[in-house]
Amino acid sequence: PEQRGMVELEGLEIPPSAVECWRPTLDDVERISWGKPARKKCTGSRGVPHRLNQDERMLYDMAKRKGFVETTGSGYRRVRRGAPLVNTYRNWCDARGVASVQLHKAGGAEVGGDEVVVDLSTLRIPHEFARISSLLESAEPEGCVIETPGSGADGGVFVSDNEGSAGASALAVAGDDDDGVEAGIIVGSEWGSEEEWRQAFETEPIHRLSMYCVSWVLPRGEAKTLAKRLGVLFGTAEPTGKGKSKGSKGA
Repeated sequence: PEQRGMVELEGLEIPPSAVECWRPTLDDVERISWGKPARKKCTGSRGVPHRLNQDERMLYDMAKRKGFVETTGSGYRRVRRGAPLVNTYRNWCDARGVASVQLHKAGGAEVGGDEVVVDLSTLRIPHEFARISSLLESAEPEGCVIETPGSGADGGVFVSDNEGSAGASALAVAGDDDDGVEAGIIVGSEWGSEEEWRQAFETEPIHRLSMYCVSWVLPRGEAKTLAKRLGVLFGTAEPTGKGKSKGSKGA
C-alpha cells in the first residue's frame, strides 16, 4: 500500500557519502554552468555539456531549493548525455556529496506516468549501492527499477557521440586543457574488475562515472510526492542562505 511504503521510506538509514575522494568545488560547478573555465582540472568535459540557458538556470535554481530537479519532454533516456541541466545538477550533487534526485515529467505523446530517478553515483560509496537500492526497492516496490552501469539504453554513461564506444572495457582519457575542461573522454560501461570500478569513485570526476539509478514510473501527483520524500531522505535541498544569489554569475 502507498502509505506503508512512504512510512518505510522515511525510516531508512542511508550511509554517509564518501569524503576522501575527488569532488568538484561548488564554485567550479557554478563557473562551468555559465561557460566559464573551472579552476580545478577535470571538473568539466567538452563531451559533457554543462552550460545552462536562461530556462535551464531557472529550473536549476529551483532544484537546489527543492532537493530534486524537474525536466519535461520526451525521450529523456535517449538524450540525457546531452542534457546540460541534468549534468549540471549531477555535478552540484557530487560537490555536496548527496544523491541526485530527478523528476522527469512525461510530455507530448508520452504515456505511462512521470519518472522519478535517484542516481546514487554522487554518493561515491559503490560498496553500498546495491544495499541502498535494495532498501529503496523494499520501501517503494511498485514499479521500482534498478539500473546499474551498462544496463540502460546508453549504459548510464555520459560520452559524446564522436568520442568512442560506451562498450569499451576500460576508461581512457585524452589530454586536459589548461582551463580545467577535458578535451575528450571515453568512459567504459564495463570495468576490468570490481576493485577498479570502486577505485574510480575515489579518483575520477563524476562525468567519467556511470550512473547507478533507482527509478519509478508513477502518476504525476505520486511521482512528485515521492521525489520530495527522496529529497528529504537524502538531504538534497540546499540549506537556506548557503547558496549564491539567484542568477549570479560568480567571479
